[in-house]
Amino acid sequence: MYVLLVWLAVSVNDKFASLSEALYIAERQAREEIRLRNEVKKQKKIREEELREQQLRQLAAQARAERAQLLQQSRRAAGGDAEEEAERQQREQLAREREKDIERAVRLERSRGKRRDDSQRDISELVALGLPVDAKKQRTDSMFDARLFNQGGGTDSGYKGGEDDTYNLYDRPLFAQRGGAGIYQFSRDRENSELAAFAGADKTKYTRTGPVEFEKDVSDPFGLDNLLSEAHKK
Repeated sequence: MYVLLVWLAVSVNDKFASLSEALYIAERQAREEIRLRNEVKKQKKIREEELREQQLRQLAAQARAERAQLLQQSRRAAGGDAEEEAERQQREQLAREREKDIERAVRLERSRGKRRDDSQRDISELVALGLPVDAKKQRTDSMFDARLFNQGGGTDSGYKGGEDDTYNLYDRPLFAQRGGAGIYQFSRDRENSELAAFAGADKTKYTRTGPVEFEKDVSDPFGLDNLLSEAHKK
């Protein structure tokens, strides 16, 4: 046993130590390369972000410059359009004033026409309509009714100068048109003509020799009850 162990110790090659050392060195170099590669990627990403940020700054500066230029141009244009805006507002103001004048004239014309119509009304009509009554018109119209003027009849026209036999109080007859009264008046001839028999009817065929005879009403004219009772008996 002792001899076998000695032989194994003597037979192990020295290159095993160099192999393990070479593997360790290779692993360390691989780790270093991976670290360097990650560092390069990180630096590249940082540079890309800085470049993008710089581009965004340039775009923002360009946008601010364009905005300032547009504001300057709009201010210059506003200076030229101020007169046109003032003229437009003046024209609109004149149009509104003209429209108000036309509406005022129309209202005045309507009120004048209404006053003319009211002036021709009777005082009783004004009071009934709730319209204001003029004091002068009230003094003149309160004594008489203008609608009674220029009338051919009066209280003395129906008495014929005081004659008692002639009593014609009304100026016109009460039933002046009597033509329509015949529509509702009973007429025997018209009733007979409407209730007359047919032109081709033969009255002799239906002559009656005795009193009217009535036939008793039968509840079962076809005899169905008898048939059912006989069927039940069978």
